[in-house]
Amino acid sequence: MELRFTKLQGLGNDYIYLSLLPQDENRVDLKRIDLAELARRLCRRRFGIGGDGLIIIEPGEDKEFRMRIFNPDGSEAEMCGNGIRGMARYLWSRGLTEKKEIIIETKAGEKKVRLTESDEIEVDMGEPILRGAEIPVEIDREPVIDEEIEVGGERIRITAVSLGNPHCLVFVEGGDGIRSEIGYLITIPTELVNRLGPELEVHPLFPQRTNVEFVRIKSRKELELRTWERGAGETLACGTGACAALVGAVLKRLTEREVRVHLLGGDLEVHWRRNGHVYLIGSVQECFQGTFRLT
Repeated sequence: MELRFTKLQGLGNDYIYLSLLPQDENRVDLKRIDLAELARRLCRRRFGIGGDGLIIIEPGEDKEFRMRIFNPDGSEAEMCGNGIRGMARYLWSRGLTEKKEIIIETKAGEKKVRLTESDEIEVDMGEPILRGAEIPVEIDREPVIDEEIEVGGERIRITAVSLGNPHCLVFVEGGDGIRSEIGYLITIPTELVNRLGPELEVHPLFPQRTNVEFVRIKSRKELELRTWERGAGETLACGTGACAALVGAVLKRLTEREVRVHLLGGDLEVHWRRNGHVYLIGSVQECFQGTFRLT
């Protein structure tokens, strides 16, 4: 059986989209497919299509559309900010909806996505989750800010936030620089990301593992961010991570509530508005389409 896929990326955070909507060509019974194995197979950079995850587009139960996302290691994630923006771009570019504002079901609940006048895509990520047990993290606090923990034989301070999926924030000073895809110099050391990222992802404090964000405060309106994603390793961008970084920075009184986040793949706008909801705004591009044989 051959299935059609589409590859889209937001700031280099690239995903393989498999649409099972009735309007599309793919006809497959998901109950007969091991989606975890399929994600592992397709996301391999040199032996598959390559991507930061596999996203399934399907009809929703209460709303018109639903998104499911699988990490490259086969684990299923609750939510993905850049992934849901890519899904919305897929729907709009193919005329699968005429609405400029749609609601998409995810494992983290319903998310509202809007096409802006500048052709960027804005996601209402909802209210951040700040209670330790609900993030989840084994620290009984609300919020979980500047908690000292031991990792890799050293003591560091972390802040924990959930935007539908767990995030561990580590605020850092500048170091050796690395250029983003748009030429911006991000001064978060690679050595730090590679050393602490994998350790924190599986730290016993996080029962469902965690995404890890390394955050540097550039100014009251700018953040630098590098992210180690749960089940994927370091990626060029992370939408929920950018949102979590802003929330943590505001809780620590380090920034305003509207910031530009500089990531390796480019920049995102993140706003924590007075209604308590966090909004993620940025661009998405389609890379290519193709088919793969399901055996």
